[in-house]
Amino acid sequence: ADRVIAQFASFCCSRKMTAIARELKALELDFRTRLSGCELITCHPTFVLVSIERSKYRKLRVAIQFPSEYPDAILNIELKSKTVPDQVLDKLTRL
Repeated sequence: ADRVIAQFASFCCSRKMTAIARELKALELDFRTRLSGCELITCHPTFVLVSIERSKYRKLRVAIQFPSEYPDAILNIELKSKTVPDQVLDKLTRL
């Protein structure tokens, strides 16, 4: 029984990593080809950090963490900015 549980855990873990790897690969491609004003700072299977700059006064960073239950659970997303008001960041986070 323990061997079956270990194999199932391994399968689930590899499924999770495969889903994350596919999404990160697509994200990197989008940043290279389609997204202007955006910079992919960190792209790791557990954490992604993106900088978005639309103007000198409209800059923000998006930190994305993959929960251990991903893809069955939602992503943890945090927005940070020195120039965008906290109320706007809160509303954007809730979208």
